[in-house]
Amino acid sequence: MIKKISTGIFSFLTIILLSNSSSAGNLTTIVIEVYGNGTVNSSPGAISCPDQCEDVFFKGDTITLTAVPDDGHSFIGWRGDCFGNEPVCNIKAAKAQNILALFSFTETSFPAPLPRTGQTTCYDINGYVIACAGTGQDGDCKIGVPWPEPRFNDHGNGTVTDNLTGLMWTKDTRLINPVGSVQMDWQEALDACNNLLFGSYDDWRMPNIVELVSLKDHENSGIMFPVGHPFSNVSQGYYWSSTTNGDEPSRAWVFNTGTISGHGGADKVDAGRIVWPVRGPDF
Repeated sequence: MIKKISTGIFSFLTIILLSNSSSAGNLTTIVIEVYGNGTVNSSPGAISCPDQCEDVFFKGDTITLTAVPDDGHSFIGWRGDCFGNEPVCNIKAAKAQNILALFSFTETSFPAPLPRTGQTTCYDINGYVIACAGTGQDGDCKIGVPWPEPRFNDHGNGTVTDNLTGLMWTKDTRLINPVGSVQMDWQEALDACNNLLFGSYDDWRMPNIVELVSLKDHENSGIMFPVGHPFSNVSQGYYWSSTTNGDEPSRAWVFNTGTISGHGGADKVDAGRIVWPVRGPDF
């Protein structure tokens, strides 16, 4: 069944390459599901989704997919097995692949979709695991945008893109603060990020608290990042955010990878903390 669903700022397009068992092993079927307001065309082939969302290709063929946003919308970029911001993506018909294409409205469009927390387990009042069905817990409802697969793209140059948010992080979470080095106060951390030149990019910055917390997988304990994440030197210490505490402007919010709340406050001058640069999102 073909579905077309608008989700707010971000609209999602999933392209799935499926093996056709009836094709004697030499054909592959490309099936496209469109979420949002845009069209994907293929060349060669007859794909023009959402009207025609399936076609069959010979394995080994190179297929060009072109994303065309509807009027008033824009194309953000490809994620998954295709990556980049150009509307054209070339894929080779071979094994199964998952590709995500993002369309957007304006930045002020509402409602803005929230991602899932990652939690899939449910518990009783004493902390024992129970069946989720009908509990209304987070692990039962799983409200929010599903995480893409893969969640992260390791570019092999010391940078990693989160395919859920479009944010690019340094792979080494302590690139600026190596283990054993002196931690920085808030202004020092801001300056270090703003002046960083790394991976051929010069637009690094200190992340806000929402961006940091977006990395957490609430199904996990300890280092609460998604299983199989590519980051190195992840510390259970506190990381600075660029977000000031509105109740106490001399303090800023900090992020801890190993606590449920994920953040707390720290004095901007007297407290030394770790800083983890981010850039983007690349929309």
